[in-house]
Amino acid sequence: MTEIGAYCAKCGARAQPGQNYCGVCGAALAAGSASGFQSSLSGSPVIGRGEDVPYPGEAMIGAILLTIFLPFVALIAALVLRAQETGPQRREQLKNWAIASGGWLATGWVIAIVAFSSIMSAVSPSTCKGGIDLTVPPSYDSTDGKHWTGTFTCMNGATITKPVPNSQVPGGG
Repeated sequence: MTEIGAYCAKCGARAQPGQNYCGVCGAALAAGSASGFQSSLSGSPVIGRGEDVPYPGEAMIGAILLTIFLPFVALIAALVLRAQETGPQRREQLKNWAIASGGWLATGWVIAIVAFSSIMSAVSPSTCKGGIDLTVPPSYDSTDGKHWTGTFTCMNGATITKPVPNSQVPGGG
């Protein structure tokens, strides 16, 4: 049984009192064993060599928001400061700051859009990408022998089903 404040030695996850196995990686948490857990009283959790523990979801969301919105804040600050500045050299520096911030802001949004679309296409591969794969023969189905649907394989491996005319169905019409 583990003690309060124990951490898994393999992945660094916090173990619950009385837990014998890590809820994250499944490693055994033997009480009193140096390889099973490390108490929070003795310091930070032990992470095995070569092990990589991901950041919590909240940290990733925070990092993404900072990456996207901090250039926006910097852009606003540069524009406000430039509007009040009378020195030509400082105005030029603030203009460059605003341009750089705007560039980073645009880049961040482009990266966010590309990442979002990549994630969405990985999560929902049911959309046909790249067109129909002509090397895979379609399958045809009909409930009444008059109205046919064809199931076609797409280049990305997804399938689509759509109505087809009887003349397109081999031996069907």
